[in-house]
Amino acid sequence: MAEPQQTLLIADDDDLLRALVAATLADDRYRLIEAANGTDAVKLVREQRPEAAVLDLNMPGLDGIEVCKQIRAESATRNCFIVMLTGSDEPDDRERALGAGANTYLTKPFSPLELMELIDSTLGAPIQQPGSLALTLPRSESAGFSMAAFMFADIRDFTRFTLEHGDEAAVGLVREFQRLLRQHRDANAGREVKTAGDNMLIAFPTARQAVKAAIGFMKTVAGYNQAAPPHRLDVGVGIDVGEPVQTEGDFIGAALNRAARITARAAPGEVLVTSAVRDLAGTAIDVEYVARDLGPLRGIDGPGIVFRIVWDGGPVPAGPTPARPPMGGAGSWLDRPKAPVLGLMAVIALLLAGIAFVQCGITP
Repeated sequence: MAEPQQTLLIADDDDLLRALVAATLADDRYRLIEAANGTDAVKLVREQRPEAAVLDLNMPGLDGIEVCKQIRAESATRNCFIVMLTGSDEPDDRERALGAGANTYLTKPFSPLELMELIDSTLGAPIQQPGSLALTLPRSESAGFSMAAFMFADIRDFTRFTLEHGDEAAVGLVREFQRLLRQHRDANAGREVKTAGDNMLIAFPTARQAVKAAIGFMKTVAGYNQAAPPHRLDVGVGIDVGEPVQTEGDFIGAALNRAARITARAAPGEVLVTSAVRDLAGTAIDVEYVARDLGPLRGIDGPGIVFRIVWDGGPVPAGPTPARPPMGGAGSWLDRPKAPVLGLMAVIALLLAGIAFVQCGITP
């Protein structure tokens, strides 16, 4: 039985900002309601009694400070979690917002991941997919515990993209990213664990299904970019497999952390996987695994050796750095044509001769 949705209010007079926040918080756990001014925001709070509200500081009618005060003044709404999301980084505005009862204060441009994690950690609602059952994890016959593969996908440089191209373009890019990725989530029995606008975490029953979804998604993205869209979609993907702790539809475990860490180091168009994923996926998929040393990964013990997946028509793996040619060997500077070197030596000789003339008081 699906859990009841929790209601979130988004109040901002900027239509594009409301759309961006809505895209960030879009999830079947939440029912989103919107207001374009402070007066409507207060009315919706009284009628709908949302569990959380994201308020702009400066709005027509009532500003965010006054809305915050009115929410806290009424017993039926005073427990609402309030995020003040504003373009002002003035210390006085922060103090006024927190003094009026805001739980936290975020400045624009904001991190979608930070906002999503803030709402998730506060409301703690279990995640459900529309019309689907909880993901059933296969049990390992050798170890006797449930396993899952976790794929983390992230739009590269999304904050910079938003600053350079604006909120409308950012909303459009997020929607395309989510639309394309969900096609391959559904085709490979995946389940959306978390979505935060510019990134998504998906659980799969097997490593093979996660790898197939990642490759299929990257091929789709490549086709999307070749069609000359208004803005390129550059995405990095990381996959790990492990034994998660499953609580009320959510997952906790080291595999999720490793997937997120290696995704942060993936280049646009790159899929990175751990050795466990490579071993479990095996030869069932016709791909090549090229080792990469990422160095130490924050919060993770052991060497940062991962594998870059290369598929037919996919990104070509970077080759080893060419060795420096031996002195005097083929390809060295001694083996190159001598004319340019002799010409340079002649210029140097003329310069030295000119210096000698000047020192002797002779005008050349």
